Amino acid sequence: MKTFTKIIFLLFFFIMTSGLYLNFLQEEYFNIKNIEVTKGLVLLDGEIHDALITLKGKNIWNIDVETIEEELRKDVRIKDISIKKEMPSKLIVSIEEEKPYIKVKNNNKILVANEKGKIFSFAKELAFEDLILLNLGNKNEMDDYLKVVKNIEDKELISFISEVYKSDKEIKILLNDGVHIKTDSTVDKTRYEIAKRLYKKLKNEGKEFNYIDIRFEDYIVK
Repeated sequence: MKTFTKIIFLLFFFIMTSGLYLNFLQEEYFNIKNIEVTKGLVLLDGEIHDALITLKGKNIWNIDVETIEEELRKDVRIKDISIKKEMPSKLIVSIEEEKPYIKVKNNNKILVANEKGKIFSFAKELAFEDLILLNLGNKNEMDDYLKVVKNIEDKELISFISEVYKSDKEIKILLNDGVHIKTDSTVDKTRYEIAKRLYKKLKNEGKEFNYIDIRFEDYIVK
């Protein structure tokens, strides 16, 4: 009988303390008061703050960070995201945005893509003057373009480029003055640097030419 009474007492004590504990967790003390975004944002600056601000005032124990992360990852501009709780009332949000690598012209729209060719933003959202523009007629040709673009690192040469496009199965780099550079995926960084110097030399000498073909050992100028 004493054992039974003891069990009942402990059970009653457990229920009472559990109830008090649960009530304590729902106190205003645990409502979210501060949301810190640890990385500087460009593409999502305003939007992400607008989305996260809705969490303010909610109880931190009721926030399912995994669900929020999963929902935010649906935005193609987000490469990775991590949300951590800092007790009693703070969320720390770390977001890695996709990095603009190239501009892509497709169906009269200018878009921005990452280094893998994944389109994630309209160019109007960015300061994109230093990005190469690909005039993409066929999305299946993106890999061919990327193999070319990854070897064009000379900043001055990039500033000369109007767009890169494909014509008659040839990849051509159209410069701002109308001159073309014919190229392909086998052309390395050094050959682009030499092509730039050759282009500037011919221009300084007042020579007229339509294109420089850098696909072969001996450059062809016509």
